[in-house]
Amino acid sequence: MPDGSQPSGGTEMDPEAVSAIADEVDELAQALTAAAAYPTAGELSVDNFGGLPAAQRVGADFLKMNQQLATSFGYVGQLMTATENALKAAAGLQVDTETQAADTFGRVGGAF
Repeated sequence: MPDGSQPSGGTEMDPEAVSAIADEVDELAQALTAAAAYPTAGELSVDNFGGLPAAQRVGADFLKMNQQLATSFGYVGQLMTATENALKAAAGLQVDTETQAADTFGRVGGAF
C-alpha cells in the first residue's frame, strides 16, 4: 500500500469479514428467490385488468413482463447463491491454509 502498511504484492484476508459478507449475499439471494416466486404465486390473469380489449392487452403485456422480471430475479438469485458459496469457500480455504501453515511452521525445523 502507498502508506507502507503492507508489503508490495502482499494480500491479507479476514475470513470472518468475508463470511459476514457471504451471509449478506445469502440474504440478498433469498430475497431475490422469493421475489422470483412471487408473481407466479398469485392468481393474476388478464381478466383482472377489465373486459375492454385494450385493458386486456395491457394486462397481457404486464403479466408477460412480470414473468420475465421474475425469471431475471431467479437468475440473479442463483448468481448470488453461487457468490455466497464462493465467498464461504474462500474464507474456509484461508482458515485451512493458515491452520496448515501454523502447524507446519510450528514443527521442529519448520520446513516443508
